[in-house]
Amino acid sequence: MIKIDGLHKRYPDQGATVAAVDGVSFEVAQGELYTLLGPSGCGKTTTLRCVAGLERPDSGTIRLGDAEVFSASRLVPTHKRDLGMVFQSYAIWPHMTVFENAAFPLRVAGRRNRAKIDEAVGEALSLVGLSGYESRMATQLSGGQQQRLSLARALVRRPAVLLLDEPLSNLDAKLREHMRQEIRQLQQRLKITTLFVTHDQIEALAMSDRVAVLRDGKIEQEASPKDIYNAPTSEFVANFVGATNIVKGTVLKWSAEFTTLETKFGELYAVSGPDPLPEGSEVSVAIRPEDLRLAEQPASSISIDQRNVWPVEVMFASFTGAITEFKVVTESGQDIIVRGPSRTAIGQRHVVMCADPAVCRILPDSRIDAAV
Repeated sequence: MIKIDGLHKRYPDQGATVAAVDGVSFEVAQGELYTLLGPSGCGKTTTLRCVAGLERPDSGTIRLGDAEVFSASRLVPTHKRDLGMVFQSYAIWPHMTVFENAAFPLRVAGRRNRAKIDEAVGEALSLVGLSGYESRMATQLSGGQQQRLSLARALVRRPAVLLLDEPLSNLDAKLREHMRQEIRQLQQRLKITTLFVTHDQIEALAMSDRVAVLRDGKIEQEASPKDIYNAPTSEFVANFVGATNIVKGTVLKWSAEFTTLETKFGELYAVSGPDPLPEGSEVSVAIRPEDLRLAEQPASSISIDQRNVWPVEVMFASFTGAITEFKVVTESGQDIIVRGPSRTAIGQRHVVMCADPAVCRILPDSRIDAAV
């Protein structure tokens, strides 16, 4: 439903040009929720605005369904693109009622039939849980209700594509969690193709069918939320999407199952990738804090794989509700973060840290051959 190919957008900056979008290409299938995730300045919002027609790209092509809306020889204006958009700031008209705000796109499109407008607005407001609020002024709505109204306005024309530009960032944490569930359920029920922009990794993982992590105007990795989290292909993705411990190591031995590495705090066994690694290669290993365990027993008595067990010192523990986060230090002085259920009880300062080799992942982009 959405196809972007070789998209470029540059801006002037102090006599030079900055590539906000640098050769981005991706496709979004019918009914899919596809998320552009990344830090500020990575190009995700610029990409969305190019799809919306609010920015003119320098080159590339954009297709919405069967229609080419941008190319070197074609530019379809925003109002002729079959899409609806929800902005970060809601963009609600304060002098209008809820009904008039929701009906605005229909009136702009030239619809005059009052009965059909009433029917379309009623359906849109019902979808977002605002039935009965038609006569209320927009300024009398709560933040969550205003966001629902913004969503109803985007859906009232039943567009083929829905664009979401960080729509939840102005809400408090509890309401944000509730609204992301509502939007995802609504998107799945309507089967509407959706392009979602956010810098919030939790939103991206919870709501998306696929995620593209952007960095400096390029797609760093594109995958399902589970693969983005569990199998990052670069240190940037590993660090940006969730907390990650990055351990540097040198390859001692490679096999099809496990790779043995020498690290500052001893030998580390990591699951092997598809490509052999020569002895002496320098690599980085990503280990999620929740994949590590702490134990007070001597290492010899722990009923786990003995290949990844290291003595550590617990520096402090932080209770955060559902989990407890520990900061530990290895004998070589490397800080490591470990997370466990809140019921985790560690009474000793000197303990052992354990990791299944299967959760220690060598980052593909970190591999440096010893001969280089």
